[in-house]
Amino acid sequence: MTGKLQHLGSTISIIIPVRDEPQTARAVATVLTQDCLDVVAEILVVGSGIPALPEDARVVRVETNSACLPGANRNRGIERAKGRNLIFLDADCCPRPGWLCALADALESVPVVSGAVALGADGYAATAYNLTTFSLFREGLPKGTRPFLPTLTLGVRREVIDAVGLLDETLARCEDMDWTMRMVAGGFSLAFEPRAVVEHRPTTSLRLALSKWWESGQVSAGVRRRHRRGAGGSSALARCHPLVFGLLSPVLACGATIRVFWSPDSWRHFHTLPLVYATKVAWCLGAARPLGGICQ
Repeated sequence: MTGKLQHLGSTISIIIPVRDEPQTARAVATVLTQDCLDVVAEILVVGSGIPALPEDARVVRVETNSACLPGANRNRGIERAKGRNLIFLDADCCPRPGWLCALADALESVPVVSGAVALGADGYAATAYNLTTFSLFREGLPKGTRPFLPTLTLGVRREVIDAVGLLDETLARCEDMDWTMRMVAGGFSLAFEPRAVVEHRPTTSLRLALSKWWESGQVSAGVRRRHRRGAGGSSALARCHPLVFGLLSPVLACGATIRVFWSPDSWRHFHTLPLVYATKVAWCLGAARPLGGICQ
C-alpha cells in the first residue's frame, strides 16, 4: 500500500455485475493480484450465471434474477456495499497492474473518476467495438474531464450516489451515461485517470456489434435530450430531430469515424475502420427511432 493510501483502511467496495459472463473468475482473480488491496473491504460479484470464483474472504457472491440488467445488478451491489468509496468493474475486463492504486488515489481528490480502456482485444469485432465505444477513454489520453463516463471501470464516492440516486434500471443500455450526466447536473465533475487501465475483452460478433450500436442510438440520443440543459447535453446531438440522424447517417457516421481514428494511437487498428463506420451508421439509424419514454 502506498503511503498516501495508508490512512484509508478497508474503505473501498469493488462491484462486478455479471450476466452469464464466463470471464468473471478471471476478472476477480486479476483484482486479487492488485497492489493496494488492503484498501478493499469486499469484492461483490452481483448477478446471475456467476461461475466458480477464486476463494478469498473478500469475495462475496450476490445472486440476482436472470432478468436483471447490468444497471440493476450494479444497484444491488451499491445497496450491499460497505465501503465509503465504490469501484465498478465489468466482468469481461482485466485490470492491468496499478489499476486499483490509481483509482483509489484519484478518489482522494475527485468525487468520480473513470479509468482507461486498452483498445486491442481478441478478434476483429471486439477490437472494433472497443474503438467505436471507448474512444473518449482510450489508453494513452491525458488526464482531464469528460461529459459522461462508462461504468466498466469507474470509481465513485458514496456521497455522490447519495446525492443523485441509483442507476436507472429501466434503461437497457447507456444507463452509465445517464447516471454520470446526472452527477454533472448535481455539481460533480467527472475525471479521467489514464493510469487505471483495463483490457476489455467483449464477446461479440459483427452482427452483435451492429445490434448493440443500433440499440445505443435508440437510447443514448434520448438520454442526451433528457440532459440537454446539462454539460454534454447541450451539443448538437441533443438538439437534432430524430429524423436528421436517419437522413444524414452516412455523413454523421463519417465524421464520427474520423474522430475515432484522428489519434495516432488508433492507427494501428485501422483495419477495423469498415466495422467502426458501420457501427456509427447503426447508431444514427437507431437514433432516428428513439425510445418514446426516454425522450421526454
